[in-house]
Amino acid sequence: MQYAQQLRYHARQRRTRPGPAGRPARANPTTDAEIRAWARGEGLAISSGGRIPVEIRAAYRHAHT
Repeated sequence: MQYAQQLRYHARQRRTRPGPAGRPARANPTTDAEIRAWARGEGLAISSGGRIPVEIRAAYRHAHT
């Protein structure tokens, strides 16, 4: 009987606890396409897909602040 009560308690806890809201919105939502276009215009080597290197993001941020 105690095991069944524990299961009900934990099931209630899962239902009522708010989960993470997801990723917070960025303050300045710059799209990857904008960063890639800027990098190409600056003569930087960047791929057409995948993750943008941190160095390029930092350079973009420095150029636009």
